[in-house]
Amino acid sequence: MTRLRSLVGDAAGHHLHQLANGYDPRAVTPVREEKSLGAERTFDKDISDTAQLKRVLLGLSHDTAARLRRHGLRAERVGLKLRYSDFSTLSRSRTLNHPITSAHDLYTESAALLDHLGPRKQAVRLLGVRAEKLGASDDALQLSLDGREEEWGAAEQAMDRVHSRFGPGVVRPAKLLDPTVPNRSARDILDNT
Repeated sequence: MTRLRSLVGDAAGHHLHQLANGYDPRAVTPVREEKSLGAERTFDKDISDTAQLKRVLLGLSHDTAARLRRHGLRAERVGLKLRYSDFSTLSRSRTLNHPITSAHDLYTESAALLDHLGPRKQAVRLLGVRAEKLGASDDALQLSLDGREEEWGAAEQAMDRVHSRFGPGVVRPAKLLDPTVPNRSARDILDNT
């Protein structure tokens, strides 16, 4: 401890010594307010195909939206993250006209961000979507002039209820189904519960 005090001073040396020995009188605050939620995926093989990237983006949007709803949050900004094969990373975000909770809206905005980037000069190694500028949700469905957000929100809340009862992935958008894997029917699921 003498050497430590000579390097950083008496007070800092004593404090670091205490911490190193497991003594920290500060209160533990295990819960902190989330500033953003998101999901990302690193690919085994880099992807160049935009349609394939958008399919992954749809799945990430559903994962992120489910977490938003589970935590009772809404997002006012959507972010997109790309890491290329040379490990350079690019992120873009867009502030929305109204807060959202639906995967449909997350996907629509993040896919628009991806399209706005234009042609890519190299393949993508990692893709991510983030819901940012979070605020508390009042559990009401999103309001819009055309009513589309309410429809998507209701459908996704129904998916959340199915997932909580039967497990994740039982219900998902058709675009996320793998055509090479036989899908279980609703009867198979109900017979096994």
